[in-house]
Amino acid sequence: MKWLTYEEVTAAAKKSKKAATACSKKHWLQLSTATADELRCSPRYPLSPAFCALCMYHGGPGGGACKPCSLYCEGRGRACCYEYSAAFDAYYDWKEKTGTFAAWKKAAKAMYQRICKIKD
Repeated sequence: MKWLTYEEVTAAAKKSKKAATACSKKHWLQLSTATADELRCSPRYPLSPAFCALCMYHGGPGGGACKPCSLYCEGRGRACCYEYSAAFDAYYDWKEKTGTFAAWKKAAKAMYQRICKIKD
């Protein structure tokens, strides 16, 4: 798979919210369709805010920067939405061998679908 580069993510974040949303959608489509081998061989940290154009567009994770983001969920204790938290947990469960790749794929697909619902 030809993974998105940091430069592509950064350029989308600088362009517009619409471009950042499209880039984040592409990132999660890649994550949700990647094979286990593709994820293992990826030099990138798949869940890093550095590869989320929406995080970058809004000024980075944490503090008040997340509040204007379409994925922000008030009162979650984490900056991003439930789907991201579930994907994050499922990814690390799979990596640590306490979870399954199928559970990760399901969670990644749910996150992709959540981003697809964002209205520009």
